[in-house]
Amino acid sequence: MDVIDIALKKAKTASLFQKSTELLGKKSQPGMSLFGNEHSNNGLITFAGGMPIKNNQGSIMGAIGISGSTLENDFIVTQAGVAAL
Repeated sequence: MDVIDIALKKAKTASLFQKSTELLGKKSQPGMSLFGNEHSNNGLITFAGGMPIKNNQGSIMGAIGISGSTLENDFIVTQAGVAAL
């Protein structure tokens, strides 16, 4: 899997669940409510780097996915991308 595929799957995951992939990662650990969800929808990514994009009314307009660095950096860049919109 390359960084482009990972970024796309992060965005898809954030959009489908309307949550950041970092939060979903915490909820998809063994014993948690979303355990195993990364195997659905032709593969999802449940670690930092994906966030939904919301309009001023709080409705989901899309999502952003970032990959290619550390998870910490992907998360920071994702936050910056959402903030820029």
